[in-house]
Amino acid sequence: MDKEKLNALIEEAKQYEKVSSEDLVRVFKDNHIWVPDFVDRFLLVNFFKKYVFDKEEYAKYSDEFKYRLRKYDQYFSIYLTEATDKEYNYSLHPCEYKNLFMRFFLLNKEKFNTTIAFEKALSKLKGSTDGAQENYEKVRVQFRDLFYTPKGYLDGIQLSILKEAVCKTYTLNQIRDLGAKYGVNVPKRMNKGQLLELIAARFRLTEDEKVALQPKPILELTQYSKEKGFKISTDLKKGDMVEFIVFSLNKYNEDIEKDLFDYDFIPEEEEVDTDPEKVFEGVPEDEVEAQEIPTTNQYVEMETPVEEEKAEPVVEEAPVEEEKVEPVQEEPVVEEAPQEEAPQEEVVEEAPVQEEVKEEVKPAPAPVEEHEERELEYDESVDVEIRDIIKDYYKKKSRKDKALRITILIIFLVLVAAVAFFALKYFGVIK
Repeated sequence: MDKEKLNALIEEAKQYEKVSSEDLVRVFKDNHIWVPDFVDRFLLVNFFKKYVFDKEEYAKYSDEFKYRLRKYDQYFSIYLTEATDKEYNYSLHPCEYKNLFMRFFLLNKEKFNTTIAFEKALSKLKGSTDGAQENYEKVRVQFRDLFYTPKGYLDGIQLSILKEAVCKTYTLNQIRDLGAKYGVNVPKRMNKGQLLELIAARFRLTEDEKVALQPKPILELTQYSKEKGFKISTDLKKGDMVEFIVFSLNKYNEDIEKDLFDYDFIPEEEEVDTDPEKVFEGVPEDEVEAQEIPTTNQYVEMETPVEEEKAEPVVEEAPVEEEKVEPVQEEPVVEEAPQEEAPQEEVVEEAPVQEEVKEEVKPAPAPVEEHEERELEYDESVDVEIRDIIKDYYKKKSRKDKALRITILIIFLVLVAAVAFFALKYFGVIK
């Protein structure tokens, strides 16, 4: 689109900024013009962008939220965008939202089945100021009725990337709130019946296949699902919670609707920097299960090696025999051996270790005698040798220092004599 047409479109959209949102929405509803919710997500993300990334507001955020804002444009859904506004209470200008909506519609008007009656009703609202004092909450309530959730989408996000989007931008409580928005009560843990129904819906199992899985315990059910390329746990983590919401809304294997338009979006008049500070630069992102939720009749079967079953070798080891061997190897354990009245024959087998232990154990009841023996065994000659070594070291060092000083002195005298000689020769004293 050339610059003149773009400016004309922006000017036309401005004529609807102060129109009552109730009147504006009624014109669309009366003419059965509805918009998919992924457009709603786009409008909200762009409307809130300058507020969310305002420098003063940005300074208030925690490091965790700044980290999640890195995926703002790509992964923030409708609920999360509105929840962010509720948490931080931005000072919004609702006329900007109406302007953004009308810019989108006017650009794509030919793709909607508009009528002459619609055009007349819409043109009558131009320049009206009935909604100049509306707050954002009222505007949002009215416009929310214009959007619908198409197949293959949830909360403005395509199902194929929903799990990744939610895991990278939502907290656990926000995921539960997302489920509540769509009437799903997300539990902390699934029971066996819920797990079986979820697996059956995921893989479109027949009744006979479900009956065959019914007697299996939860561990075998999760292993069965894992072997078919889909990890799920009864203790719901972020990815499992998303799976539970999609399952509860019967959106597994849901084909994307084919009647969606290829919409055009007007670029922003002012670009907003949405690149958050790199407070987590160099830190790996949280590990997230990356399996996509299938939106078609096909799903990929992944080969996953069966692990576990490593407990047998541990059971075969005899703990009693190990206890008999350990005292011989570790000194602290050997001290307990005489209390348990262990046979001395086994101790004698390792002569070097046991002889030392016996010498230490015998004098234990008489601590006074130990001190006396240690005093008698003390050898003063060791200190004399150390002193002699230290004396020799300092003698050698003093000799080296003395020789170094003499050498430096000689060099200095030679230099002085040379300077004096050349000075006398220079002044003619010496010819």
